[in-house]
Amino acid sequence: MKKKQRNPSFPEVPINRTVRLWLLRLLVTLEGHRQFITSDGIQTFELATATDIDHWADPIEFDFDRLSARQELKRINLAVEKSQRRNDLPACLKDNVIRLSSLVSLSDVECRIAANTPR
Repeated sequence: MKKKQRNPSFPEVPINRTVRLWLLRLLVTLEGHRQFITSDGIQTFELATATDIDHWADPIEFDFDRLSARQELKRINLAVEKSQRRNDLPACLKDNVIRLSSLVSLSDVECRIAANTPR
């Protein structure tokens, strides 16, 4: 199996917790993990790093198991979802959604969609 290498032009920057949550929702809830974690391994090292499963990208350290990698991603998603429920939206995002709501008369459901919050 070909080892996926880190892209040297990709800066290592700490990822915002909200962005990380959205990435996990795209991968798990919307089943993007099917293209991300394949029988060939992890397809994008930077995304694996952002979602804390980059150890699966190294076939020397781990015998790659697609199902185990996907299960771990789902466990991480559940943990992040639980922690997000305890936290409020970032102030900037909350203010922007409130302003948008007043401009175009969004319903509560539309506000949650704009903020990417399921509940």
